[in-house]
Amino acid sequence: MTEWRNWLFAAVLAIATGPCLADSAKWRSVAADSELQFVARYENQALNGRFNAFSVMVTLAENDGFPLSMKVLVDVASADMNDRDVNSELGQPDWFDSSAFPQAIFESGELVRVDQQRYLARGVLSLKGVSRDLEVPFTWRRNSGTASITGSMEMSRLAWNIGSGEWTETDVISDTVQLNFTVTLEPAD
Repeated sequence: MTEWRNWLFAAVLAIATGPCLADSAKWRSVAADSELQFVARYENQALNGRFNAFSVMVTLAENDGFPLSMKVLVDVASADMNDRDVNSELGQPDWFDSSAFPQAIFESGELVRVDQQRYLARGVLSLKGVSRDLEVPFTWRRNSGTASITGSMEMSRLAWNIGSGEWTETDVISDTVQLNFTVTLEPAD
């Protein structure tokens, strides 16, 4: 009878701990093969930029190789718009305030499969002291030994107080920012 109880307890524990936590693998981004770009609009002209330092960690289910969760860390001081003065301004309190808030963090434990390769990551983005829900659409491709995540989306800069003070007006700098990302991942183990 004790054996039966132990087996039942182990089965309940396996179900309660969620999908394949014991059968999962961590994958991490390859910095040299990954890009996180943004496009802001100043007086309706596109201004291209990028974050030079960021990392992505994805947990995959080993049984089917599909993503279960995702965590993205972005060094906001690495924002680069190809202009030294603009880059310096981006670190100031009205913009990213990188000395007080050095990282943006996106965490998602809910990756919804839309079709064979498309997913939606539902999670929380913490940026400049503000945490808000965010949905990030992405395409997932698995190759031999690597995987890739690509995507594009629009988001509001003002929702995270990016461009505060005199920069809250949207007639000069649009509230909408386009994000484009291409990330190559490899097993972290």
